[in-house]
Amino acid sequence: MKKHRFGHRSFMVWVMLFMTLSAILSGLVSIRMGTVTDAALLQDMTTVMAVAKTTLILSSIGLIVRLFNNYFEKKYLKSTLRNLKSDYMEGLLKLSPVQLYQLKGSDYVSNLTHDMDRLETQYYQNLLRIVSLVISLIVSIVILVRIWWGFIIVSMILGAIFVYLARKTSKPVKKEEKKKSQALVQYTNFVEESLLGFEVITQHQLEKSRHDKFEKLSQNLKSQQYQVEKKMTLVDGLNGGVQSLIIAVLMVLGLLASVKTGMSLGETLVVIMMFSNLIFPIQRLTPMITEMNAISELFDTFDNNLKVIKTDGDLTVSKFDGFKFESGSLGYDQPILKDVNFEILKHEKVLIVGPSGAGKSTLLKTLLRQVEPLAGTLSLNRHNIKDISLDHYYQLMSIVDQIGFIFSGSVQENVSLLGNGSTHAVLDKVKMGYLNESKVLKNDGSNLSGGERARLLLARSHFFDKEVILCDEILSALDQDVARTIESDVLDTDKTVINISHIVFEDNLEKYDKFLIVDQGSVKVSYDKDEILSRMLEYDLLAVR
Repeated sequence: MKKHRFGHRSFMVWVMLFMTLSAILSGLVSIRMGTVTDAALLQDMTTVMAVAKTTLILSSIGLIVRLFNNYFEKKYLKSTLRNLKSDYMEGLLKLSPVQLYQLKGSDYVSNLTHDMDRLETQYYQNLLRIVSLVISLIVSIVILVRIWWGFIIVSMILGAIFVYLARKTSKPVKKEEKKKSQALVQYTNFVEESLLGFEVITQHQLEKSRHDKFEKLSQNLKSQQYQVEKKMTLVDGLNGGVQSLIIAVLMVLGLLASVKTGMSLGETLVVIMMFSNLIFPIQRLTPMITEMNAISELFDTFDNNLKVIKTDGDLTVSKFDGFKFESGSLGYDQPILKDVNFEILKHEKVLIVGPSGAGKSTLLKTLLRQVEPLAGTLSLNRHNIKDISLDHYYQLMSIVDQIGFIFSGSVQENVSLLGNGSTHAVLDKVKMGYLNESKVLKNDGSNLSGGERARLLLARSHFFDKEVILCDEILSALDQDVARTIESDVLDTDKTVINISHIVFEDNLEKYDKFLIVDQGSVKVSYDKDEILSRMLEYDLLAVR
């Protein structure tokens, strides 16, 4: 993300062009003012009128130039933030499934919201101001040097002093800005968590405790903001004192130079105006550079958050022949399942059952490559999955689960995932032909019933015609008759089906080729439906006969 330090380069060039024109025109007007003064003292009214006319024309052109400059500044900010957010999202989507599974969502949300806003106001807007001030300084120095060459030496010394001050004074502010970013992440995470868990909070009367914690996080955020502002105030005070001393010396030197070089009153007036043009930028440059240096820490934060850890290989696959676990040890920091050995062949229908917390989800996440095996191997078509390109791996499978996301958009867009083509055929296939393709789905499918939601996700898997369908608790919270029918429809396909379920229907067990029983840290392969029914009773899960 460091490539965005200067923002949208093309628009920055246009901004610099119009800033330069504006500064030059302003400088020419100042020179004309000196000429008018000398001509007035000599009572040369012809020159006075001619210069006044030229000054009016230059001022009018300057107004037009400033309007163009304002236009391109807005375009610069808009394009810069759009490109920054777009590249950030592109980087986020390049992360591996393992990284995405382990990521702290609040970090990324905070980066894309609060931190981007802070960059706009504290970095890019300051960058525009600094460019404008530097150009104004350069033009003023050029004009002063035309009057007396010694001003170039004074300018170089000033520049070195203020750059040194800005670098030194920005370090303590940087530390506070980093703490503020962390406070923003905690605040964002809490707000998201409260919104997602709103029903649980209200059902269990947790409002007061959540409100108290919110107040605590808000206070912490305000405290960090205060610390940043406190540091900035101290830095500004220090810089202001040094600058005032330097400016006083400059004014004295300027007047002495005016007297010793025998300048006219008009030239002295120009020197005073140019010194005024120098003083304001000098006063503003250091605090702005300090603020920019402090907030620029975010670019490193973005790069660290988006650092890609490659977890796949370059091997390509075009078809599914089978999965095979060999001596697998599955889990996170510690193994949950050990000595996992089984195979799933093409077109097989496999049911995975087991008590809650036994490791069924871990098994599924391993198949989805959200977590890697701690030991042993998982192979696809006799190739270690680590050697297979993720893009090709995922082209073989689709997942249907109870929380599969429904986007805000039409039925057609949700089934095709913004692709082209009619979805009538696949909607008919999952018995949803009655649903209008143009119907708009809102709030993660809140205007669909549970059965419609499950069938829509199945329609999505049929639309992309992938060889493997992974089902994760798709029958939960559905009416039994609806659930039985949906499971039967899934098993009637010619695809390989892997289904994890807390509910089994005896009528549908005949359609499975094998069963995987996940229990007590192991995975047992079974072909006996009666064993599955007895296990369901043992686990106190629902078995509908």
